[in-house]
Amino acid sequence: MASPQADDLDAFIAAGFDDVTVYAIDSSRPIHPASMEVGDYAQWISQVDSTHFHRFPIRKQIVVTDQAAGRNLASAASAGMRQWAAGAKCFEPHHGLRVRKGDTCFDLVICYSCDHVEVWSASDRGKIVTTSDKSQSALDAVLKRAKP
Repeated sequence: MASPQADDLDAFIAAGFDDVTVYAIDSSRPIHPASMEVGDYAQWISQVDSTHFHRFPIRKQIVVTDQAAGRNLASAASAGMRQWAAGAKCFEPHHGLRVRKGDTCFDLVICYSCDHVEVWSASDRGKIVTTSDKSQSALDAVLKRAKP
């Protein structure tokens, strides 16, 4: 069953974006701010800095400013969310994707091991949906060019 979040991501892309950032993240060392509620989008977004992406340390990242390349990456992610996946319970993400337009972001924290993605947008604050590994090779290819 296709996720409505895939439609939301496609709409965000279609409205125009500035860039797409692909992250390699370390799921073994998440931070858990005690004062932060899971649904507090503004605070979670503020946790994205030069060292963390949604509570997970960043191993490396690359910003894609080419519109066609960014659209392809985001479209691959939404296509994955359109495919049914059984999903497991590990949620040990190693990939992240941020589509940015000004100060507005659509973020995905992705675990290809359990086929779950955590969606962070203006309408979804940490919503977990399933995904396939359809976008993993595209994200990995971009990350190979990134410096740690």
